[in-house]
Amino acid sequence: MAAAAAVSISTASKALNDTGRMGSETRERVKRIAAEIGYRPNALARGLLSKRSFTIGLLTNDTYGRFTLPVMAGISDALVDHGVSVFLCAIEDDPALAQIHVDAMLDKQVDGIIATGKRLDRRLPVDLSNLHVPVVYAFTEGTQNSVTFRSDDEQGARLAVEWLVKIGRRRIAHITGPEDFFSVRERAGAYHEVAGHREPVLYGVWSENWGHEAVEQLWKRPGEKPDALFCGNDQIARGAVEWVARTRRQGAAGRLGDRLRQLGDCRCPDAAAADNGGHGTEGARATSRIDGARACGRTACRAGSEEIAVPADRPAVMRGESPHGMRTRE
Repeated sequence: MAAAAAVSISTASKALNDTGRMGSETRERVKRIAAEIGYRPNALARGLLSKRSFTIGLLTNDTYGRFTLPVMAGISDALVDHGVSVFLCAIEDDPALAQIHVDAMLDKQVDGIIATGKRLDRRLPVDLSNLHVPVVYAFTEGTQNSVTFRSDDEQGARLAVEWLVKIGRRRIAHITGPEDFFSVRERAGAYHEVAGHREPVLYGVWSENWGHEAVEQLWKRPGEKPDALFCGNDQIARGAVEWVARTRRQGAAGRLGDRLRQLGDCRCPDAAAADNGGHGTEGARATSRIDGARACGRTACRAGSEEIAVPADRPAVMRGESPHGMRTRE
């Protein structure tokens, strides 16, 4: 390529890397000829000189991608302009498979590892505490003294219920997932702080069927019915909305179908289908954790590359930003 451009190899290198002193015409000629002949710099050779591979490993047991995909999108946002690539390793919950992937990452000389998972209160089945590359945890429990980022479920739940109270709702029911989930307990605690203990928390499973079943239980019990629902995730919210819509079409929902407010802590875009026209609830609204997960991925990248100091006794908390006024604090 240097010969084709009639320059020395060192001049060609400086032109392609935008370094050194030379005329703009020479630099542009070198780049033009490189493009014409399809020349691309050797990334492996660059890595040997810079002692960097320009790759980041993303390790996860979240095989459904609920958190991993938006986290990976955030990582890509943060690294795309820096020539750094990300490769994903799915380990499920297999310690042997996890170690194989970690060894492969280290063999490939990754510049760092971001570990993420499907639960905030569970560790990945592999020890990452004594590696010679930076390790950052996002949406999973990290090791002692690690840098860990997670969503602030307590604040998110508090903002949601406070909004329902602000618009005049007083009988707010909370339908959520299994009580042994840390995030479920955090949200339930914040819910009780704002709404009191007038309504019990309905614990169940992360499914539309449970959302349907829980609302049916609330409707069949004697006494006043809830005038708002705070749901633990998008599947539960969808099941609840579908039950209300079906019952309203049958003419039996009364005030529940006509004046119900619904707010879901959602993880999937299709939960936005819970709206006035399609399902018959007044102002059914859904918040999304996808943007927060994406922001968490971006911040995890910065933490790994800049070695951000985080207090060892507690994880960093991402206060997720949503279309409904939640603020971001890193």
